[in-house]
Amino acid sequence: MLYQKMLGRDKSYVAFVCGIGNFAVHRHPEIELSYCLEGSYELYIEHTVYRMQKGDLAMIGAMSAHEYAGDGNNRCLTLEVGPMFLESYYSALSKASFSSPILHLGNLENENADLLQLRMLLSETAKLCIEKNEFSDLRIKGKLCETCACILKNFPETAAVSGKMRTLSNVESALERIRTRYAEPLRIEEVAACSGYNKSNFCKVFKRVTGETFHHALNQRRVEVACNFLSLTSDSVESIAQQTGFGDAKSFCRVFKSLTGMTPNTYRRQNEF
Repeated sequence: MLYQKMLGRDKSYVAFVCGIGNFAVHRHPEIELSYCLEGSYELYIEHTVYRMQKGDLAMIGAMSAHEYAGDGNNRCLTLEVGPMFLESYYSALSKASFSSPILHLGNLENENADLLQLRMLLSETAKLCIEKNEFSDLRIKGKLCETCACILKNFPETAAVSGKMRTLSNVESALERIRTRYAEPLRIEEVAACSGYNKSNFCKVFKRVTGETFHHALNQRRVEVACNFLSLTSDSVESIAQQTGFGDAKSFCRVFKSLTGMTPNTYRRQNEF
């Protein structure tokens, strides 16, 4: 089984339209939406097969094993969203579920306004994915947020939290600490304890889910913020090192160059406004 590591902040979602052929069984931390635009294909979720027809929407839970089978004479909108995109709404969406595994949006009654809106959002997202222009990515993000909000409104939290989801939720908690408390001297032992693990188990789980070590993820976040300081302020390198949790300029410059390939001052010269 193929395991796909968690999407990062540089591309925190997936959205594309394609013809479905055969895609081997795989799993990933993101919640996946599969919306059949034309034709038909088979979708296997945890070894149960569902025949997807035009207008059918499937929501595949995080870490659920799934695969596709088709002849390519179809079109499917595939969306993936995870903790990096949904942040605090990720847990709620992970617990939402349709009344049946497949939601049939192809033949809706006119009075079902909420589901008509969901169908419209999916169709508009597919159109943006196909047309692709200067602002498509920004508009797709907006449609994804609306789509998730529409699902949460109509299909509130019902599913029990599985062991896999508890693992993802714990890792999400650690990622949130990195995102918001990067400037603090975060100790891995402290973050592990708050996530419900000892240090050794936490390191293994974090690497398995995200594809990177805790310290690498923390340094990436700190450098990301530092890049904004370098571009938008005249603060000294020493000051930025303090503001982003590195403590001293020497450590900051070493980590910054290892992740960006250039020194902070070179980055500033190339990117200052």
